[in-house]
Amino acid sequence: MVKRIVLGIIAALLILGAAVTGTAAAWGYATFVAADGLAFDAGTIVPGQADALTVVDVDRFAATVPYLDSLGETRLRVTSVDRGDPSSTLFLGAASTSDADAFVKGAGYAVAVRDGAQWAVREVPGAQLPPPPGEQTFWIAADVGRAPHIIVPQARPLTLVIMHPAAVPSGPLVLSAQFAIPGARTWALSLGIAALVLLLLGIGFLVWALRRPRAAGRHAVVAEEPVAEVVVEEPVAEIVVEEPVSGDEPAP
Repeated sequence: MVKRIVLGIIAALLILGAAVTGTAAAWGYATFVAADGLAFDAGTIVPGQADALTVVDVDRFAATVPYLDSLGETRLRVTSVDRGDPSSTLFLGAASTSDADAFVKGAGYAVAVRDGAQWAVREVPGAQLPPPPGEQTFWIAADVGRAPHIIVPQARPLTLVIMHPAAVPSGPLVLSAQFAIPGARTWALSLGIAALVLLLLGIGFLVWALRRPRAAGRHAVVAEEPVAEVVVEEPVAEIVVEEPVSGDEPAP
């Protein structure tokens, strides 16, 4: 009886492990393979009307955005709600903080600092126009387009520079981030195979426990040996019939 209980517990634990592992595999595949990563809204930055560009300190940004400094890849994407020239594009670049400071020096720009779920903007006045972006060699990552996106470099300290290529005000900027894990397909499939193995083992232990014969208890009925049947014969009364003796005729 004890062995049946132990086998049942092992089977239950294996099936539970299969359920947890399978759920993780399904979530990982749906999130990081089918959807190309875990996406989340990083908020809207509203620079000043005269700001030619916007800079973001990645170290402060990473402290409030999940996964930004994780081992996976984080893609940042930016769009403009109402840019100065709707037909043009945006520039999104990442550079070391010292190179970014040198690039924006003398120009009017906005420093965006994330405060909880909101962005706070501090305007830095300037009279010069920044040079056209993208031609410099210090950009670690950069993209130009209506919705430019980059993979956030691991180098620190790091500063993001967002601007219109023609250095006109960009208007409010919407940032979104997407966290992806390289090799997520392999990890999801491996977890799925592990879940299947655990499930099969759990079913095997469960069948073993159910088919295991039960041991006889202390009060089990012991089969009695057959006893030879004793037949007792009843005595039969003897009936004696007397025959008449010759010569002894009855009197008339």
